[in-house]
Amino acid sequence: MAKDMLGAVLRKLLEIPTEMLGVIYDFLEKLSGSEKGEWLAEFKKFLRKEKCWMGIITETILEFIGTITIPARTQRFVAKDHFIVDVSEGAGVKISHLSDNFRNNFLGKIEEPTAEIISQYHRSKKLSRDIQIITELGGEDKTEITLAGMFFLMEKQPNGEDGDLLTDGYANIFYVYDITGVLWAVSCYWYGGSWRVNAYSIGASGDWGAVYRVFSRNS
Repeated sequence: MAKDMLGAVLRKLLEIPTEMLGVIYDFLEKLSGSEKGEWLAEFKKFLRKEKCWMGIITETILEFIGTITIPARTQRFVAKDHFIVDVSEGAGVKISHLSDNFRNNFLGKIEEPTAEIISQYHRSKKLSRDIQIITELGGEDKTEITLAGMFFLMEKQPNGEDGDLLTDGYANIFYVYDITGVLWAVSCYWYGGSWRVNAYSIGASGDWGAVYRVFSRNS
């Protein structure tokens, strides 16, 4: 019986979209942790469509730092025209590395003109996974930021100057939709005199360390 059930579970997992696997993995970690009994009890309530986690105060993982105004764009933002590997003195933004994930999923992206937005940024207070960060910020719609918004901040610190972005080797994290509409964790960090840009599949990036900086559209 147990073997048949395990087989059924594995078959169901193969049908689940990749972006949801991170959520499932996070839940399984909760079920194997020190508070597994509490998580299981509340999950059973959820399955019965009963109210759960009532009156429970959870520890926050993010510390609010401030806001930044990202100006309106009147022209389309073509990613490949801005994210260019160039560390010469004449480079608009010194970039030494674009990861394969970023090249394959974002360099083909074109964003339409946008109105002015207010971006908020937080400091991570402890080791955190993407799904935990996104949940605390209010979900994907309130977390997502544009590539244009990310690049605007890099343009303000093209040579690693002090500013809103960290330039001490720690990651600045943005959640951005790729060319197919899938949300990724995109990071930039200053290292060796230039910016390095990476993209990680949600749920597959592992833990983000404390003191990293998270930028979002809203909260």
